[in-house]
Amino acid sequence: MSGFFTREEIPINNQINRVSCERCGLHLKCRNPKIEMSGEGKKGIHVILDSPSNSDDEKGLHLSGKSGKFLIAALKKLKIDARKDCTFDYAVRCMPPKGEATKMHVEACTGKMWENLLEVKPKVILLFGNNALESFLKPRWVSTVGEMATWRGFAIPDRTVKAWVCPMYSPKFVTMNDKHPVLKQITQDDLSYAIKHINIEFPEYIDERQQIRILNDEESQVRWLKTLYEKSLVSETVLAVDYETTGLKPHALGHQIACISMCYDENEAVSMWYPSMTPVARRWVKKILTSSKILKVAHNIKYEIAWTKNILGYDLHPTTYCSMQAAHVIDNRPSIVGLKFQSYVYFGLMNYEAHIHPFLESEGGGNSFNNVFKAPRTELQIYNGIDSLTQIRLVNKQLQETAYALY
Repeated sequence: MSGFFTREEIPINNQINRVSCERCGLHLKCRNPKIEMSGEGKKGIHVILDSPSNSDDEKGLHLSGKSGKFLIAALKKLKIDARKDCTFDYAVRCMPPKGEATKMHVEACTGKMWENLLEVKPKVILLFGNNALESFLKPRWVSTVGEMATWRGFAIPDRTVKAWVCPMYSPKFVTMNDKHPVLKQITQDDLSYAIKHINIEFPEYIDERQQIRILNDEESQVRWLKTLYEKSLVSETVLAVDYETTGLKPHALGHQIACISMCYDENEAVSMWYPSMTPVARRWVKKILTSSKILKVAHNIKYEIAWTKNILGYDLHPTTYCSMQAAHVIDNRPSIVGLKFQSYVYFGLMNYEAHIHPFLESEGGGNSFNNVFKAPRTELQIYNGIDSLTQIRLVNKQLQETAYALY
């Protein structure tokens, strides 16, 4: 059972598990403890660095050493005056021993980092290094944050701060690896891409929960499905399909589909509770899922293909496009092609699955059973609808990016 408030409704500072400065202890071991934010920020660029270098600690100023000079020069190439156009802060404000901060050190400074960030209200946030990434994403990102190699190169429309968030390698990491000069070019390219977003207006988002229609009676189900079918007779129709089921694979006796979501419009998706569907409504579902006039798409579409065949008893047709495969083609880095990751980095939609995920986990092999029918039904169907809504948005974005045509 979820609480009265979602994580998005709780102020970010109240979500942070604070570690005291006394427990951290770094302020007792450095020359300039707790270095304050600096810079004029005239162009709305907020830079979060990992931690002070030895030179930074000696002078009490950001970007004082070799890595800082590299970043200043990289920004200058893009006509950015570091001191005037940016504000600077650290994920860890005191220099850690040997420059290696722990997660405890990061957590001790996360509250101050967020306090400064919310005060500045920047247009673009540059996250340099793993500590900066961890400080910014936690505690909001419920899974493991991972390495910078996974995140760099994206301009994320983060809804909490209403700014473009651009993770990239730490300047210290880049300058310490002179044997790999490609890192400097990667950083320059990432920086160039990030700076362009100063002039890109932050998107206006509507809460996706408000864009999901739950249809659990025959009349509303048939009306919506019939409208979709009639539309497909007069215009090209691409339909995202998503199932919530009792497991990963449908082959063991007793597996069921709990709910089916469909979306052809980026502004609305529907979710239908399948076990209570009447024969009439099920015939209309089959009509839609087998119509050659309606192109079916999904994220990891082989999942919907298998469940349609084994549980519904017919072929999902035509299965035209898989947004997970397309994500691999566009960017084949590991750990980035999942729908939840793609939803955040492209649409700023974070953790909409967190309260439902425990019910979808199952122990044992792929044919084992989960607890989907114990999940709050309305919340499950909303989650189901957001999945298909996000899928159609992702498909449209990928098609635009690759200039690929489905028809």
